[in-house]
Amino acid sequence: MLACCAFAVFLLNQLLLPLTFVRDRLWGKAASRPNDPVLWSPGAPAPAAAARRLALRPALVAVLIIETLAIGGGVAAATLAARSSLGSPEQRFLNALHASICHAVGRPLS
Repeated sequence: MLACCAFAVFLLNQLLLPLTFVRDRLWGKAASRPNDPVLWSPGAPAPAAAARRLALRPALVAVLIIETLAIGGGVAAATLAARSSLGSPEQRFLNALHASICHAVGRPLS
């Protein structure tokens, strides 16, 4: 199972690599910072836990806005499509099918 998960992570890394390239070109590379767990050695005192606050980075804000617009647009398009096709033959067929099934199992139309 571990090999399968490792391969999935590798594939995900390869798929996200172009996005990382674009991110680095748009917002620049992140400043390197020391990795305390890697720098620690046996006998050394434990590093103080740095209090990190959740900072909204520009890329995160952009992704959240795009996701919100995509979901909102999808819901709006689906609502408009559902409302515009109430009189279509397909919709009448589905309503009749729904009514016959609900009547057969003894449930009211919803």
